[in-house]
Amino acid sequence: MRTFFFSTLKESCGADCRWRNCPQRYLAALRKNDGLRNIVTLGEAHSCLSRIADESPKHGDVVILYVKDVDDLDKMVSARESFEGLKKILVVADLAGADDKKYHLLEPRYITQAGRNIAELEAVIDRMVGSVN
Repeated sequence: MRTFFFSTLKESCGADCRWRNCPQRYLAALRKNDGLRNIVTLGEAHSCLSRIADESPKHGDVVILYVKDVDDLDKMVSARESFEGLKKILVVADLAGADDKKYHLLEPRYITQAGRNIAELEAVIDRMVGSVN
């Protein structure tokens, strides 16, 4: 079972970028942890997160969906069929104006904020990878 990372961000980071609201920097912070070094990025054709490997997720793989803001959440919800059959983790950077009901349309197994301790997320992923369902 593999772990993937997805964001809809289409531009690279700017000078004012902060890791708590930037998927590129958040992914870099994830990869500093032993259990998360091999995360494979999934990117839309125009995403700044290009694929590291030519692999597609398979049923039961884990995908971390990074949502920067409400607009990003709307994009994810409209593309939710793309993540069907995957164990989804939702990481939310900016909670302002977000509707909890929308989060659940993605059917995540776990929701966290980008500013929370990454060790917690790593523990959740370890449990998901270890589970059969």
